[in-house]
This record gives sequence, C-alpha cells and structure tokens, in this order.
Amino acid sequence: MNNPGKLLIDADAPRDVPRNSQLRALINAVLDSVVAEGQVPPGEVFDEAQRIVRWHYQWMGVHEFLPHIVGEGRVKDLMRCHREDRCYRWRHEPFIPAEFAVAAYRFGHSQVRTGYAVNADFVAPKIFDASIPNTLPDPNDLRGGKRAPRRFVDWSLFFELGGRVLQISQRIDTTLSAPLFELPFNAPGLPSANPASLAQRNLLRGLVFGLPSGQDMARAMRIKPLKSDDLGDVSHLKLHRSTTPWFYMLREAEKCEQGKRLGPVGGRIVAEGVPRGPRRGQAVVPAGGPGLEALPGQEGWRVHHHRPAEVRRRGVA
Repeated sequence: MNNPGKLLIDADAPRDVPRNSQLRALINAVLDSVVAEGQVPPGEVFDEAQRIVRWHYQWMGVHEFLPHIVGEGRVKDLMRCHREDRCYRWRHEPFIPAEFAVAAYRFGHSQVRTGYAVNADFVAPKIFDASIPNTLPDPNDLRGGKRAPRRFVDWSLFFELGGRVLQISQRIDTTLSAPLFELPFNAPGLPSANPASLAQRNLLRGLVFGLPSGQDMARAMRIKPLKSDDLGDVSHLKLHRSTTPWFYMLREAEKCEQGKRLGPVGGRIVAEGVPRGPRRGQAVVPAGGPGLEALPGQEGWRVHHHRPAEVRRRGVA
C-alpha cells in the first residue's frame, strides 16, 4: 500500500544519484521563477509550478521520448486509437500497469553503459562498484546518497547541447553491463539476501507478479509472437515458447528493431503507459490568454503551455 504524502521511488533506484538531484533543482528553479514573476497568488504558486513542470514532461514524453523509444509510427497510431481499442483502459483512477512497471519499462536497464563521464573532472569507470565501501563520502562510482562538488552533472555530455561528444546509450537487447550484476545497494524493504543482480531481480519480479509470458501478451494484442528460433538460446530452460516478459521484450527489440527501439509488444505497452498529457476537462484554461496553445495531438482544447524557450528566457533552463 502507498503511504499518503510519501514520495515513492523505484525500489532499485539508488537515492539521489547526481542526475536525479539536479532534476529536482530544476523543479525548484521553476518554482522560484513563478514566485519572481509575481503574477500568481501566493497560495497558488506551487500548483502553477507543478503545472509547468508536468506539462513540459508530458509534452517531451509524447513528442520526443516516445518517438525515439517506440517509433514515430506507433505513437501516431496510438494517438489515433480509440480508448476501447487500447490495452490499458482505466475507469476511475489512472494506475501503472504491472506489465509496464515490472517488464516493459525496464528496457532501459539494457541501455546502461559500464561507466560514465559525469563532467570534465569526474569519470566513473563503473556506474556502480560493489568493491567500494558505502561509508566513503565521495566514492568513485555513481551510487546515490553522496554529495560532493565533482558529482554535479555536465548535461552536455548526455544531451545535444552543442560541442561535446555524447555518451550514447547501449542498444536495447538481452545483455546488461557488468556492474548491474553486482549492485552495491539493496532494494528498500527487502531482506539483505535480495539478489545483487539486477537481471535476477527483474526476472523474480515477473514471477512474483504472476505476469503472463511475452508470447501470451503478444497474442492478446493480436501481434505475431517471436519464433521459437529467436529464443533458441533459452530453449534449455524451456523458455523459448513461454518467455518471461522482460526478457521477451528485450529480445523482441533486438530481433525486430536491431535494438534501436522497442518491438511491437514492448513498444505498445510503454507507449500506452507513458502519460499523454491532461485529459479533456482536467486542468484546462480558457483559450486566448497569453502563452496558450493546443498541444500537438490534443486538438479540441487548449492548455497553458510554457515552451522551453520561454522558460530559458526567465533564467530557469
């Protein structure tokens, strides 16, 4: 059960990794910007900052993130798809489908590199190094809960901001970087005997949640499943005809899309699970005011949408 008022973080996400800490700093900067403008009543400042951040996140999810991860064609098909034809159909309150959280959206684990350059002064040869004691205030890896000046991220090493060589993610496939098999932290609330291997944790989660096989998910979506030959390397485990969904979706991406994006089953689940913006009648303001425009793909109603350029002019980004 979720505890009211308590922030929930992925059980395997290390707390306060440098990336997450700086993203929270951006959220605080948006809040400060709204206060500085003085156009919002004091009691509504947080709600307004929340709207700005949320709608930027949702817009980028639909128009930048999803086309890269699942393909532009699948995104367009889904946006045109009638609600009753979708696999994920909530009625009273939105929820995160188990197939999304426990299987499909864990595709990113296969994209993690062994190590990263955080900035010009700090290169972590391993993203996590289990041989380093957790008591060190500034370990030479990227585990969370540590603060030091050298741990602040230079975002130009990760995004196309100009003039830097990017650290491109690995392709989506059934291989993981070595450090992910020896995680130096335990999932919160679980016994210390919890497996150190991230792959093992993912596979066990699928079993605990009782998820159907990747092949059964494909059939339910009227998608042709992978051939047994595509999964021949796990036939000795009797998994080539009934494959755990996390592994199935990684292999599907590898076989169907050369690892550049998710395949049809994983891509459909992720595309339906990522927020697509406010729904009709929710958080909508009258059209015609300053800074109002219809979000692409959401014609018929208008929302208050601060474009990234507008936020930069205010000294936020």
